[in-house]
Order: sequence, then C-alpha cells, then structure tokens
Amino acid sequence: MDEQLTPLIVKVQQYRCSPEQRRNAVTELVDEILRSRKICRPLNRQPLTGIYWTIYQQVREQLRQTLEQDINQYHLSSPGVRDWISIRRDRAPG
Repeated sequence: MDEQLTPLIVKVQQYRCSPEQRRNAVTELVDEILRSRKICRPLNRQPLTGIYWTIYQQVREQLRQTLEQDINQYHLSSPGVRDWISIRRDRAPG
C-alpha cells in the first residue's frame, strides 16, 4: 500500500499552485485509498446503487476535503504513510 500511496501524495504536493490539477490528484489518491478498503464494496463486482452509492459518494467527498486540508503536513521522511492515511480516513465518517 505504501508504494502505491506515496507517489500519489508526492503528486498532490507538487500541485500547490494549480487548483484543478491538485484536485484531480487528490481525487486519484482518494480513489486509491477507498479501493483498498471494504467500504460499500459491491458483491460480485456489481455497481453500487441506491443508498450504498450515496454513502460511498459522501465518504469519498469528505475524505477528499480532509486530504486537501492536511496533505501538505505529510513529510515523506516520516514513516507510516498507512497510519497517516488511516487517521485521515477515520476523520471522514460518512
């Protein structure tokens, strides 16, 4: 997981002056984080519908906002990208 998330964090941090590129990079990071979790995961690869889609979208947006606020606080020299991400994910209750 670290080897997938760290390059995405670096990518987001590089786009400090470009809001659109930064937002796209944060969205990519959020999608990767949520892909690794079992939140609203559909059975047998079926698309999410109804309340499950609504919950997923709310969690995705809250996590995106949390990461946009906190992403510059992460330093690559710090160990524990998983722990850092977990704390942010937990702050996006959905």
